[in-house]
Formats: sequence, C-alpha cells, structure tokens
Amino acid sequence: MIKLNKSELQEMYDQIMKLIKRKPAGFFTIKKMRKVMGLCFYGPKGGSTYDENVILVDYRREFVGTFLHELIHYLYPDQNETWVLYAEKRLLNFCSTFQIASFLKIISSKLYKSEMEREACVFAKQNKTKQPRKIKKQAQN
Repeated sequence: MIKLNKSELQEMYDQIMKLIKRKPAGFFTIKKMRKVMGLCFYGPKGGSTYDENVILVDYRREFVGTFLHELIHYLYPDQNETWVLYAEKRLLNFCSTFQIASFLKIISSKLYKSEMEREACVFAKQNKTKQPRKIKKQAQN
C-alpha cells in the first residue's frame, strides 16, 4: 500500500478543495440510502443511471468522512477500497478544524444550491401537470 506523508495529504486536500469549487452544485447530492453511506458515479460508463458524474452521500451518517471518501474515489479511481479508506482516515486526522470548516462551508453551499434546483424541478413538473383554474368573475353591483 502507498503511504501518504504530510505534503501528499496537503496536496490531496488542495485537490479536493479545487474539485468541489469547480464542480456544479448538481454534482453533490444527499439522500437516504439503506446499504451504503455514499456512492461515487462516473457517468454512463460505470453503469450509472445518472447522465453525469455525481457523488451521493447519506446525510444521516458520518458526513465529513463519507464526503472525503467519495471525493478520494473520484480523484483516484484506480486505487482500491483499502487505500481509499486509509487515505480518508489519514486526511481526516491531518486536517485542521479550519480546513474542515472551509470544506463544510463550500460543500453546504453546493448542497443547498443542488437541493434548491431539485425542488424547482419538482415544483415545475407539478405545476405543468395541473390544469389552470378558471377564475370566476364576480358580477359588479
């Protein structure tokens, strides 16, 4: 297994921060999942039902670690699960509270935008299927 030193961990953190800043809000999604804490899809080639790359995280579980884990999968797709778990634990222990707070600030902003976009789509679909109501004109006296 490839060991990670402090400079490599700092580089990994920097890559993660650059990735979450440049990805659109829809890249990050939270939802209830039964069997897993998170998933990282690489689009149609990975058998995904999603059109684009997406990271899904169950918000009811270990949030920071799961997001970091899935982002490490995204950045290092050739690494096995054992190495990703190792990198996740090392990165969590390496990061300062300020670094984690910065990470959470950006992730929460992206998640908020993602959820707002999803709600807008649901609202638009609901209103599209409803027939417009006819307004009764009241007789003037």
